[in-house]
Amino acid sequence: MISATEQNYLKAIYKLSFRYGHQEPASTGDLARLLGSTPATVTDTLQRLSRKNLVHYQRYQGATLSGPGLGMATELIRLHRLWEVFLVDKLGYGWHEVHAIAEQLEHVFEEGLAERLDTFLGHPTHDPHGDPIRDDSRDRSELSTLADLEEGAGFTVGRVADGDAAWLQFAAAQGLLPGTFGRIMVIRKADALLELLINRKPVFISQASAEKIFVIPNI
Repeated sequence: MISATEQNYLKAIYKLSFRYGHQEPASTGDLARLLGSTPATVTDTLQRLSRKNLVHYQRYQGATLSGPGLGMATELIRLHRLWEVFLVDKLGYGWHEVHAIAEQLEHVFEEGLAERLDTFLGHPTHDPHGDPIRDDSRDRSELSTLADLEEGAGFTVGRVADGDAAWLQFAAAQGLLPGTFGRIMVIRKADALLELLINRKPVFISQASAEKIFVIPNI
């Protein structure tokens, strides 16, 4: 039996250990910061998950997911994104409202639920924020952050970080939605602002906001 807290640890390890496209150990410190916990609590939980054969944990080196742990983490992420599609497409929620609700629904981890939900929704490929339902590798192989691009670069929005409801409302108001084409017109280094052209309209965003927008650079 695995608790919702332990499931969140598996997702956090996945997020940290695959951030460069291949699995590397997620450190105790990084996990503590991401989960809002203490290093001691993280260590205790990692040891418990190790005994359940869900992670490989080495002191001072961090943790990676075992085969079963990786399977559970990816299924949790898939369920989360399917629930977001359901909430937006079927219940009419805004894209800024669904992350927190899906965080709760994903822990209803019944066998076959993801497949039924996927079929009911017509096998969507991406969630409302642009994250792939099945293959998460695209985030790392094709997408850069808007902050990585140079002045004058064109781009297509691939996905938008979904953890902050206020940020998502702002992004939607500026037209920064998955599939949108844009161009960086000016990078104002003095005040860390980027002037973009989105749908023929100027949009100003901060450097911090640009780091939350993942794009496919246009040649």
